[in-house]
Amino acid sequence: MVPEEEISLALDRLINDIEVIHKGHLSTGMFASVYMPLMLSQYGYGEKAFEVVTKKGFPGWSYMFEQGATSLWEHWGYSDNTFSYNHPMFGCISEWFYKCIRGIRPALDTVGFDKIVVRPDYIGQLKWANTSYQSVHGKISTAWKHDKKTFELTVTIPDGCSAEVYVPVSKSKKDKRKWQRESTGSNCYYPE
Repeated sequence: MVPEEEISLALDRLINDIEVIHKGHLSTGMFASVYMPLMLSQYGYGEKAFEVVTKKGFPGWSYMFEQGATSLWEHWGYSDNTFSYNHPMFGCISEWFYKCIRGIRPALDTVGFDKIVVRPDYIGQLKWANTSYQSVHGKISTAWKHDKKTFELTVTIPDGCSAEVYVPVSKSKKDKRKWQRESTGSNCYYPE
């Protein structure tokens, strides 16, 4: 755990590691790859997480597909020593898609998704995303889209459940973590 007072320094070092040392690529293996995009998004760097996840070349998820893969491999590089070319190891990225791109997260005190937090990352390169998740209480779905002036989010939750819904209220690079709690189905207008 990073002490609260050192989080900013740790994030600066992580961003430097990604951008300068590894030229936009991740430098994690099977155990840390699950945390890197989630932590970047948690601390307001969803755009950076998206850049890393979609970065072309080695190492990365895109690299596997550039090499003709139709599933995720056991490790980043193709090799005759790879034992599995259909492996859950790097499938952790699906968690990031659900929680951060699409915004469906369990509340910290949830039981089977009876309390939901909806907080999709604002990723300028993406114009829309939608998904659903079948919880034990029923179907949870989110759909969002944006243009230069609006961010529209539609949320559906099962009967008997509750949700805290957040929408971005600024796309300023200086204020990348500003969110506003709203009710389901709210529209948000960006200030010019």
